[in-house]
Amino acid sequence: MSKGGKQKVDRRAVAAANGYVRGANREQDQHRCEYYYSDESLSLQDKVLSVYVLWASEEDEELRGEGLHEGQPAPDLATVKDFIRFYIFSSHGMISLRPTKSSVLNFAERFFAGFARLTKSVFDKKDTQDVYRWIAKSLVKDEIIEDKKRAKHMFTHCDLTNILVSLWNDDDPVFIHPRYRVQLTFAILIYCYSGARIGTFIPDTSKADVRGLRYEDIELYIYRRPDGEIELFFRLSEIWVKNNDNPKNTVFRVAMREHGKLRFNPVAFLLEMAFQDGAFLHMDSLESLKRWNPDHNEPTPLLWDPSVAKEPVLRRVTRFGGISKSPWTRECFCRLFRAVVSNAGYPEIITIHTLRRGLANRLDKVATEAERSQILTQKDPNIFGRSYIDSTSALSSMDAFLGEAMRLDHIEYLRGVGKYRAIGYPRQLPAERQHAIRQNKDLQDLEQRLRELTAQQAVNDSDKIKDEDEDEDEDKDLDGADEDDKFAIKLTKKQVQVLKTRLYNTELAKYRDEWIQSRVETQVKSGGKASDVIVYNDITHCLFRAQPDRQRVAEMMPSDKLLSYQETLSMVENLLSYCTKDYNVFYRPGEEPVNGRCPVGGSSLARGGLIMFKIAKSRNAAGP
Repeated sequence: MSKGGKQKVDRRAVAAANGYVRGANREQDQHRCEYYYSDESLSLQDKVLSVYVLWASEEDEELRGEGLHEGQPAPDLATVKDFIRFYIFSSHGMISLRPTKSSVLNFAERFFAGFARLTKSVFDKKDTQDVYRWIAKSLVKDEIIEDKKRAKHMFTHCDLTNILVSLWNDDDPVFIHPRYRVQLTFAILIYCYSGARIGTFIPDTSKADVRGLRYEDIELYIYRRPDGEIELFFRLSEIWVKNNDNPKNTVFRVAMREHGKLRFNPVAFLLEMAFQDGAFLHMDSLESLKRWNPDHNEPTPLLWDPSVAKEPVLRRVTRFGGISKSPWTRECFCRLFRAVVSNAGYPEIITIHTLRRGLANRLDKVATEAERSQILTQKDPNIFGRSYIDSTSALSSMDAFLGEAMRLDHIEYLRGVGKYRAIGYPRQLPAERQHAIRQNKDLQDLEQRLRELTAQQAVNDSDKIKDEDEDEDEDKDLDGADEDDKFAIKLTKKQVQVLKTRLYNTELAKYRDEWIQSRVETQVKSGGKASDVIVYNDITHCLFRAQPDRQRVAEMMPSDKLLSYQETLSMVENLLSYCTKDYNVFYRPGEEPVNGRCPVGGSSLARGGLIMFKIAKSRNAAGP
């Protein structure tokens, strides 16, 4: 026995019993541990290396067939710089004509890391540092690239209100399924309240099988507040966050609760999706929740059905299959989000990161650095200063100099995205401008090349039919030529489509700028009077007659009325009805089928003409 009373342990025996063999892994342990890259980083590196192989294979044909392999020597400094110039001149930037300094630096970093990972060849540190300096200094000075960044703007609760009210009340710019409308509202709210990056809750298509927000990631509770009102709140687990190397055991959590204003209440939209998906255990309908009457103030968890707990909350909706069990993907969400934001009158400067930045700046005023970093899931405290501070100062230096109380209303306006909002924002180009795009010389040249390739392919197909009886070797050569021709046609079609899209978007942005400038000039000329507002909601107001459930929700979205618990559940009931009704056929209120049969004569739904005849006959019998 040892002095502490514990029995002495034979460490050698315990280690041997657990499988330890001295020196068994010596050869493996001789190698230094490789740097770990995330799947996303590996994918980005591979894309850069594919560009390098395309460029380098002009002089090295073996590289085209074999690709990069272990033992291949690292290119010299001049070769690397020439390759980076090729990337710059073969790319189109998003905020400038060519890639920006930041983009090119990232490209170079991914090239060095990816090349070393695949070939095990090490670049000279002096060369890599010289390349970074050359990009940051020389290329910028020579105006080959620009040191340009997007302006940072703040997103506030006023902008959130504008977007959500527009989502429910204005005509849709694209078709939005009822479930997608609910999911968009819920997703925007939780992104605003959690500050999460987009991939935390909505994954890329390639990661949809394992990622995405699941019901088991949400802990939902119900309790009676001290004032006697019943309330629901939940804790949201953020598993798939940036740089989280251990998602099984490291989870970031944030809490949210009901809000009296429907447009700010994430619980109502969560309940609709949960009841529609049958996610609750021992609670199969909203009526069960309405009857809930706890006799204590302790929060009670609402349990998920084990068979549904691992299913996604935000789901894909297909045209024929309806609501699926596959997670909503980033591509689909972003397409709808951009359309909805633009429809609300905002230019395309609002992203999910804009929402994150808006929360970060609010937290900076009320939270400690540690608390702020916990919500934003950041380890480096310097990130906030580099990436989350707005381009305009948040302080009134004038008031500070004069020693007066700070007025921030004008600063809040100048920092926010709200100053860019213009109701009636043009959705598409006028016909004459669309026609002008088709006259673009580069586009006409590509279209002419496509016509020539298509015509040549038609001639080759005709010759192939005539020569069907020739030997097999010649057939193989013809097949190879056919594949090259088909690839050329496919590539040219893609180039035409990309150029058309780029020209259209560029011209639309220009037209929108002109429209806004004209609107401002009109307002100035009129002495500051507001311009006529164009609101696109005629179609929506017609749909309200057939979708009264959506109308009731839409009317509550701009309202500042604070809803009680029962009133909130009534809104959830409207949401459920809106999302679960079959809109293949629209019925007037009170004329919906009852249990699949006509409400007047009891006929089957399959006899639709007879149903409408009986309804009309019933009206005539009732008289005027």
